[in-house]
Amino acid sequence: MTALTFDQALKTFGLVGAVGSFLWGVFEWGRSRSGKLAQAKLEADRAATSRRLEATKPFLERQLTLYIELSQIVAILSTSSGYKEHFDVEQQFWRLYWGRISSCGEPGG
Repeated sequence: MTALTFDQALKTFGLVGAVGSFLWGVFEWGRSRSGKLAQAKLEADRAATSRRLEATKPFLERQLTLYIELSQIVAILSTSSGYKEHFDVEQQFWRLYWGRISSCGEPGG
């Protein structure tokens, strides 16, 4: 076999360098693409969570209002001393319990 001439060695190194550069570029493109896909998935998940919270907001506000009203009624029940007052508030409690509270189920359920 004959030894490589300088010209042949230069061409071989040039070809190896070109192939190496191409492969490195493909590797970097793949890595960048997977990072962008992960970022897009994260943003989509955040947007979905935000939409879900916004969708349940009216339900949660209604539920909070009802629970505050219910806690006020229970406070009156626990501290009332007169039979008439206790009876009236107890009736109000049961109307709320069997009416608006029981119809206020889980959101989306």
